[in-house]
Amino acid sequence: MLDWIVILLSAALSILLPVAIIYVRQTVKSQRQDVINDLAAIFEPEHGRAGREQIIPSFEFVKFKYSVAEPPSLDHGNGQPTGRKAATPDRDFSKTMFVVSSIPLMAVLFALGVVAFGALLTLVARNHGALGWVKQFPVFTPKGSDAIEGLDTWLAMLAVAYIASYLYNIRELLRAVANFELSPMTLLMSAIHVLFGVATALIIASVAADVLGVGGTVTTSALLLAAFAVGFVPELGVRTLLRATKLKMFKSVDEDVYKTFSVTPVEVIDGIDTEVCSRLSLHNIVSVQNLATANPIMLFVETPYGVYQIIDWVAQAQLCSALGPKAVIEFWKLGIRTIFDLERALIGASSTRALRHEVGKIVVLGRSPEERDRLGLGAASAPSEAADATVLALASIILDDLHIQRLRQIANRIAERLDLQNLHLIHIAERWKPLGPPPPDAPGEPDAPPAANNGQAIVLPQLPDGAVKPAPPASADGTAAAA
Repeated sequence: MLDWIVILLSAALSILLPVAIIYVRQTVKSQRQDVINDLAAIFEPEHGRAGREQIIPSFEFVKFKYSVAEPPSLDHGNGQPTGRKAATPDRDFSKTMFVVSSIPLMAVLFALGVVAFGALLTLVARNHGALGWVKQFPVFTPKGSDAIEGLDTWLAMLAVAYIASYLYNIRELLRAVANFELSPMTLLMSAIHVLFGVATALIIASVAADVLGVGGTVTTSALLLAAFAVGFVPELGVRTLLRATKLKMFKSVDEDVYKTFSVTPVEVIDGIDTEVCSRLSLHNIVSVQNLATANPIMLFVETPYGVYQIIDWVAQAQLCSALGPKAVIEFWKLGIRTIFDLERALIGASSTRALRHEVGKIVVLGRSPEERDRLGLGAASAPSEAADATVLALASIILDDLHIQRLRQIANRIAERLDLQNLHLIHIAERWKPLGPPPPDAPGEPDAPPAANNGQAIVLPQLPDGAVKPAPPASADGTAAAA
């Protein structure tokens, strides 16, 4: 009777995990494709608007990942949509490939599950004849020790390593589904993970029995803890065994350099707590740098958070990643929370030399007092043309980043669709180009660009192709004012 219980339990667990993962993946894919199709109304170029085509690469990457069909093609005769979607090749793996690649995982889970659950029933029953095949297990015990006690430790480590490997696979497969990165190779690697974990745990049990003995309670508990750790992370056990052999197969670590580069957790971002951090970790976002370089549209599709909230988080992370958490604390005192706020403070219409000077002192916060005084950005320094040019040069280096450009493009497209009257971001989508001496201020144009130390002006560029010029305000009678 016990034999059948073990076999049925092992078969159920070995089949249930791959089947459930494959089914959930298909459901997640269908749901996210619907979300992407809804987002197309914002990020897809509108047909029939000549000269206003503006592709959003971040959105195209999301469509490519989920194999979303192209929008309806145009009739070249009248320029109207034909209603037929352009043919899009399905780049996803077929269900047959997933089923075939899950067979090795099912076989490994079933075979080792029979042994592991049989070992557990044997240990609970305290009868090594409860299952007829258990008594054939080899016993690795030192001379003079109790063979039954050695067998108990050996079986317990096997069962613990199997359970740890199973739990690890559940977590990693769910993470792969959440990131939509599950592939046939992932299922094959899961099978190899279970084999490595159990085999390494048994090797450690055998070596420990010969070297340490298995008679003490402390020794047995330590072995069970090691079996769980090795089953969860087999590389830990492999590295431990290789280091024990004194083989020089790994590079040494420079501890001083390693301690210098610390990781900034995402909890420092305003609005992200421990629960949100745990959810973001499913998408491999565990530090501020990960969040600063993340695709906001991809995060919106794959997480339950709103697009505006995600854009705010990413903009905060980009500021923190560029200048560090200590500078961010000082920026908050000036009302600067995101990388876009920093852009407005330095080159926006409301920027002043005094404000740029205060920002510059925060940017060079980590430098020595002597170097800050040399740059004209010391604690007691006053605004000057040289210091102003230095701040603008540092700003151009910090803000001219590919990830910041991508985030700015997404924010501009959303602002365009919202038909806002004041598109600050759209005016700083390109680099600032130094021109000749600035012309005298024209009447009605009070916002003059900041001047560099050589008398040249750093002016804002023209509207890029595809941008929407803000509509003029309406007059009292409802008609639009003249531009």
